[in-house]
Amino acid sequence: MAPLGLGDELRAALVAGQHCWGVLCLHREDSSLGFTGQELHLVQRIAPHLGEGLRRAVALPAAAGDAAASEPRTPGIIVLDSHLAVMSISPQAEYWLAEMADPGSPGATELPLAVYAAAARLSRFEQLPDTSAAPTVRVRTRAGRWLMIHAARLDGPAGQQTGIVFEPASPTQLNSLFLSAYGLTPAQQRVATLVLQGHSTRQIVSKLHISAHTVQEHLTAVFDKAGVRSRRELAATLLADRHQERSAKRPRPGGAP
Repeated sequence: MAPLGLGDELRAALVAGQHCWGVLCLHREDSSLGFTGQELHLVQRIAPHLGEGLRRAVALPAAAGDAAASEPRTPGIIVLDSHLAVMSISPQAEYWLAEMADPGSPGATELPLAVYAAAARLSRFEQLPDTSAAPTVRVRTRAGRWLMIHAARLDGPAGQQTGIVFEPASPTQLNSLFLSAYGLTPAQQRVATLVLQGHSTRQIVSKLHISAHTVQEHLTAVFDKAGVRSRRELAATLLADRHQERSAKRPRPGGAP
């Protein structure tokens, strides 16, 4: 960071409940004085509140707008060379890159960080196929649309290349994210996931080896945190296209983690 005139750096993980919802990275101009203990203490105090705010924001539907009407109906594709430079790009991918770009950032002319993250996950996945880090990244656009970015290896006459595919995330791909955002405990998430898969109470009891009373206790907590009153409303809330839905009723993302 020295060429940019920056010296000390301070980072904080924005954690709420059992999940990290973001990272704060602060830089100070290069000088003999770095971040003080008092400033470090301030960041430590506000980090949990920022994490909680991000958690609640994830659970909210996207704001109303006309962006969805102009969205591509087919996936976007980028082909990168061995140095991750763009070789070819489809119009659909250009649309999504524009939706992810921050015009005010210093690196606005480069690919978004999420693209490089997907490529990095692909390399790690090739080295360790059993790792849980699949070559896919989930990111939210400026319009509030959740986007899935997939990376795949391509081989051909030009040598080894990397294919990057962009497509809107389906409701089922976002279930785990939203269940976490509502502040559900791991046990409540397991029950809610089976409910969304259409399992009955008897089937949940058999799969999780818990009593029917415990299932109902977890469901009551899930309904309260998600702001719904029934299994049908829970499914309608989580399995609907949240970007398109504009109902007056919004889930309450304020449940305690």
